[in-house]
Amino acid sequence: MIHEHQAPNEVVVSIERLKVLNSVLNTLPENQKVAFSLSKYDEMSLEEIAEILNTSVSNVESLINRVKIKS
Repeated sequence: MIHEHQAPNEVVVSIERLKVLNSVLNTLPENQKVAFSLSKYDEMSLEEIAEILNTSVSNVESLINRVKIKS
């Protein structure tokens, strides 16, 4: 995340990290991308994500873990 108090070089590093993350996310299957995004960006619980995706909590955990392995 980029903050106002960051030094310019830190901002550049943050932007580069975001670019890498976005490129990885764009290669993922939709269900992995949704599970990861809801977890990390929307801070939803595994239970909430499971309900949205109409799947089990253990499957949501698996989807998110696969994203972590790829990144």
